[in-house]
Amino acid sequence: MKTFLKKIKKKLSDYFYDHIKLRIFLEYVFMFMAASLSSLVYAYGYKSFVDPSSADGNIVTGGASGIAQIITLIFEICGVDGNQAIGPTNMGYLIQSIFYIITNIPIAIIAFKSVGKKFAFFTVVNVLLYFVFVNLIPEQACNIYYSNEIAGIDLGFFERALFAGICSGLSSSIAILSGHSNGGVDVVSVFITVKNPNKSIGKVSMLINFCIIFVYTLLTRIDAGNWAFVTCALYSLVYFFVTSVVVDALVTKNRKNQLQIITSNIEVADVLIANFPHSATIVKGIGAFTKMEKSIIYIVLSSYETKRAIKVVQAVDPQAFITVTKVQSLVGRFYMKPNE
Repeated sequence: MKTFLKKIKKKLSDYFYDHIKLRIFLEYVFMFMAASLSSLVYAYGYKSFVDPSSADGNIVTGGASGIAQIITLIFEICGVDGNQAIGPTNMGYLIQSIFYIITNIPIAIIAFKSVGKKFAFFTVVNVLLYFVFVNLIPEQACNIYYSNEIAGIDLGFFERALFAGICSGLSSSIAILSGHSNGGVDVVSVFITVKNPNKSIGKVSMLINFCIIFVYTLLTRIDAGNWAFVTCALYSLVYFFVTSVVVDALVTKNRKNQLQIITSNIEVADVLIANFPHSATIVKGIGAFTKMEKSIIYIVLSSYETKRAIKVVQAVDPQAFITVTKVQSLVGRFYMKPNE
């Protein structure tokens, strides 16, 4: 069965190699589907856990969404009723989603100029689809967690922060893994990690979002006139933490491994360089038992490249001895494929 699947995979790979236009078309279809799924997950998480219409108080998100929440809160402080129904949605969701798009416009321009055209295009698609989903998803589907008659559960702030963080982390991870983002801080995070591969996308996002919490909770204090904003701030931190943990667990692009390969076949280094955009260092050694001359090859790879690198080495030298060590920090030139 395994051999059969490998043959099918090779035939498909050869076919798409010869049909470039079809391959590019399918890549765009895949990215559109990923953008749709990412925006749907984020919209559902926002409407169900971040700012559900049936719950008292909300959790502040970060980035463009958090800025849009701040603007929505300012509207409410000025007397706009956020719960006023407008077709299938309400005024609060409509204002938030409109300003979510507006806030993402300069970020999309930065992405277009500094990260990549395809990256920027599908980020815009993701943001626009969020606007559609957050206003079209029925509130009945999002409020089931707050009605004992329907679901038999009633989520508190902690549970909401937990589930909202999982949805946000999944949404960001789906977007980043497919070669774009869901806007806001993710674009800034990807830009920073492109410039500095040692940075963690999740941690960069979390750091930037602290300012959003401060401003939003301050406005909550003004609006409510009590100390409920402290609860909002604390559980917003839980939301950010869970989001960053999920993103760092799923997005492994910025993790590095060092491979130490002990081999008698000097061609292993040439094959590695031919298959991966990284160089290697060769140290000569002698086997303690055999007294035979050995080559010790050191190479640093992204974690998602490690498994394939091991297969490549074993195909050239099945007797090679390989150890894998996680790299905590990296200083120097390390090539990473840029976003298109």
